[in-house]
This record gives sequence, C-alpha cells and structure tokens, in this order.
Amino acid sequence: MTVRPSQLLSVSGSADADDLPIIDAHHHYWDLSLGKHPWLNNAPYPGNRYGDYRGFCVDFMPDDYRRASGRHRIVGNVYMEAEWGDIFGIWILLALGTTAYFMEENGFPIAPMVLGIVLGEIVEQNFMQALISSNGNVLGLFSRPIAAVLGVVTIIVWTVPLMRLAWSRRGRTAPASVTDDGNRGPA
Repeated sequence: MTVRPSQLLSVSGSADADDLPIIDAHHHYWDLSLGKHPWLNNAPYPGNRYGDYRGFCVDFMPDDYRRASGRHRIVGNVYMEAEWGDIFGIWILLALGTTAYFMEENGFPIAPMVLGIVLGEIVEQNFMQALISSNGNVLGLFSRPIAAVLGVVTIIVWTVPLMRLAWSRRGRTAPASVTDDGNRGPA
C-alpha cells in the first residue's frame, strides 16, 4: 500500500486523522482461560515494569482489538505472542536462535529451516497419507505424469549441486605423483 505525503500531512491539518492508514507493528492477544500468562492471571505484581496493569488482566482477542481500534483504519498488523509462563518455549527459542546464528555465520540460508519448521508437520502428514493410500509403495507416489515430472525435477535439483561440488573438488586436487614444482616424482 502506498501512503501519499498529503495523507501524512493531514494529521496536523484539517483532514480527519482517523482516515490515516495504520499498520500496527506490535500487539498481543491472550485468552486467560488457557492459563498461559501467569502475569495476567494472578494479582498484578507490585512495582512491575508495566506499572498498574490491572486493566489488562482480561481476555484480549481479535474482536476486542477491533473494538479497541475504533474508527482508526488499521490496514495491517503484526501479532506478537505475549509472555508465557512456559520455560520449554524459552529453551526452544534459545536453541532455534543459536542454530540460526551459526547457520548465518556459515553461509547457510535460514529461510529453508523456518519453512521446514512451519510446514514440516503438514508435509509429513500428507506424505504418510499418500504412502498409506499407495500401500507403502513409494513409486506409487509418482504414478501420475505430473507427479513423476515433479519427482524427477526434485531429484535433479537435489543432485546437481552435489555433483558440481564433487566435480569442482576433483578438478582442484593434483595427482599424488606430481610434486609441488611440477616435476614428476616417484610413483
């Protein structure tokens, strides 16, 4: 979406500021019945970094967000998970963050890992369902022409980089019988 400078200037001008397109870059939802937000379920902590937050100790879901945003024109938003009382989630976050750091430092793209985490279970369920429907025969997955073509393309995409790497390494190594100065040594 494009925001024109005249729309930005309209906030201080006479135009209605409620018509300004807004992307809410950070908000939370929580359902207290799930018990995942102990800082909201229990009595507010005195001297908390948020101050007196008793007004937040109620469910806040998408319908509540729409009511709270009122007449403002929210054109997009970014949901952030509120703090959970779940130490396992923190360990997962630490492990994934460390893995992503080392992948980035060693030149491996992070996006495929994220896709694998997000889509892995879905792909696995569909793969298992397809195997069951083909009585465990993996070649049955490629019995239709489109599936066969996609299977061949996938195999090529996987093997060509490996073959190129092997050929480039093979071309760089000198035979054992040639010395550093190029003269033939003892075989």
